Amino acid sequence: AAAADEAARPYDLPPILVEPKAGPITLFQREPNGEYRVRLNTGQTFWCQYAYQFAHEFCHILCNYREGDASNKWFEESLCELASIFAIRAMAKSWQTSPPYPNWRDFSKSLQSYADDLVKQGQLPPGTPLPDWLKANLPELAKKADIRDKNRVVAVALLPLFEKAPEHWEAVGWLNAADTGSKRSFPVYLADWQAEAPRKHKVFIVVAKRSFEPPRWDDRVAEAFMKQCLSMGERQRGLPPRLEQILNRLALSVEHRVCRGLRRHGPVSAASSAGAEQPVY
Repeated sequence: AAAADEAARPYDLPPILVEPKAGPITLFQREPNGEYRVRLNTGQTFWCQYAYQFAHEFCHILCNYREGDASNKWFEESLCELASIFAIRAMAKSWQTSPPYPNWRDFSKSLQSYADDLVKQGQLPPGTPLPDWLKANLPELAKKADIRDKNRVVAVALLPLFEKAPEHWEAVGWLNAADTGSKRSFPVYLADWQAEAPRKHKVFIVVAKRSFEPPRWDDRVAEAFMKQCLSMGERQRGLPPRLEQILNRLALSVEHRVCRGLRRHGPVSAASSAGAEQPVY
């Protein structure tokens, strides 16, 4: 229950019947009264395993899981891995002050350690941005959705976004709304998710989508351009004051945009670097 509370806002869902063995899995077939059936694979007092497995399966329920095109199923699996990490990190924090029982307060340390280990396992290779990593791993993921170490990389990459705006967990409820069973590319799959979701979640989904896209503004080019503008003002002392002010403001504007991480423009082309006019705004 604690894992479900931390993984998402309350939903009007049918009862969830949980069994401790023969899983972890959420069964496609419902019970006669619409109940979900979740099977875990743990026991005794392994509370971290209970939380990890149940949060994962609960996320499948939130995603309105269904049988259909499996080529993008890896993304749902990654979101469910994210739900596990999100829930355990949130539980570790909340149990420091409000544990289910007073004598469980110290267990928050074990939860935090468990979550930290998952985050450590899900780090991208040094120097490899998520779009490049995905390009290399997408063919394998499209064939087998539940490659846990790869799902974890995607989960950890998206974790800050969901922790910053946890109210948008509700958006995953429309992840499979457009699934007709036909095969779709990953960009089309995400675009369909955005189209189906309510307006209040669309910007959040756009931000999530851009995590998988190459940068729209080359930071290295921007930095070089900024330095060139600054050095120009230093070298050419005879520049009219007004022009020097414009160059300085332009350089500071580029620096400001780079620092804020705005991605509004495509990479500067070879023609623009050779002197062709290129709009800045």
